[in-house]
Amino acid sequence: YGAGAVKGVWNITQTEEGKFVLTAGSTMKNYGGFTGGKLVIREGTFADYGKYHLIDRYSYSQHLFPSRLLAFGADKTGKQYSNGNIPFDEKLGYGWTSGSPTVINGYKEGALYSHVTGTDATYTVTGFQDGFYVLTVGAGNYTGAPNRFSVDVNGVELAPETSIGPRKVFYSSRAIRITGGKAEFHFKGSYILSVIGVQPLMGDGEDFFIQRGFWVSRGYEPASIYRSCDYDRKAVLRIFTETYDLPVPGTETSATPKAPPRPVKLPDPNQPSLAWMKNAQFFRNLSNSATLAEMADPQVCKAYLDKELEGKSYNAMMVSGMHSRHTYFNHIDRGIEAIGKLAQEAHARGMKLIDHHDSTLLWNVDA
Repeated sequence: YGAGAVKGVWNITQTEEGKFVLTAGSTMKNYGGFTGGKLVIREGTFADYGKYHLIDRYSYSQHLFPSRLLAFGADKTGKQYSNGNIPFDEKLGYGWTSGSPTVINGYKEGALYSHVTGTDATYTVTGFQDGFYVLTVGAGNYTGAPNRFSVDVNGVELAPETSIGPRKVFYSSRAIRITGGKAEFHFKGSYILSVIGVQPLMGDGEDFFIQRGFWVSRGYEPASIYRSCDYDRKAVLRIFTETYDLPVPGTETSATPKAPPRPVKLPDPNQPSLAWMKNAQFFRNLSNSATLAEMADPQVCKAYLDKELEGKSYNAMMVSGMHSRHTYFNHIDRGIEAIGKLAQEAHARGMKLIDHHDSTLLWNVDA
């Protein structure tokens, strides 16, 4: 762990006296900064992990894999789908609990080329731990069946009222907190349905951001970020909808692909204002996990830069910190102010400032 990070993984050893000793380390830089740890203690064994967590493994950049992916109507689908068009089966944990849908096959294969249709029905999925799940309903209308419907899950709107046109696909997704182990999908109106997806997102036992703050206590908190007050504003989990064309099978690539425009937004590197880059000598200040509060004290900042520049001939300084800072919406203004102060100090010493941050990443923490 570096400065600015909250340690969540600890080493545990047991002494001869039967006591447990928990240890964790941090790599501290010469600019100082926050280091801290968070520890949650629960009674149980590792077999109880699933009671508090919805996902038991995760690798950097992977998708949220579905725990359920159900298809309705199609005779042949991808292997990731299960046939969902059945009366409720307690052993399988899914099925219709009201309504008798009719199957409409639009093509011999493909989950979205067929659907079931009916009026006012309920579909039930069980096996949920308490927590947040991304729930999705999708419908392909290859045959042009008439429809107009909405969907809610346990009383929470999942799909607003819509009518899906001929050869169109409609998807609607939303993160919804499920409690009591069951999700009831209520289809209201004349509906069509091709797929239902369930993606585990975050269990109640690991939620320190939506229903509560990061720390149990309030007041003294060891960092400028992850303060409990930052989570007082209730999270708004919006509906995401998408509609696109459903092509005639076999004609998906019949036309010449259209190349998307790729305008170049970079400035001319040969313009006089960028001449300094050709022989730039710069050093890095702060790390990706820094909070941008390390240099808040002007005297600390001046002393640090004076020490770093002693005997050097730098003409630029690259600043890191709160790397995907747009993720931390409660700290955007503070971050801009901190970068501004560092820029003033750099310019006073005849240096350029390079702001190193990542505008393409959006973390699932604080977002």
